[in-house]
Amino acid sequence: MVLQIIAKLTKGEPVLPEKDGEEKPTEQIGELVNVFYQTAEDGLGTP
Repeated sequence: MVLQIIAKLTKGEPVLPEKDGEEKPTEQIGELVNVFYQTAEDGLGTP
């Protein structure tokens, strides 16, 4: 879900639909957002 939200933000697409359910035309889409997404896992030897 988070990656879907990030994808929309980086393309300037609205994350939530408008109240009337219609999407905005491409010319009226919001500002592009840069996102830094970081994740980490413990190694196999770490309890």
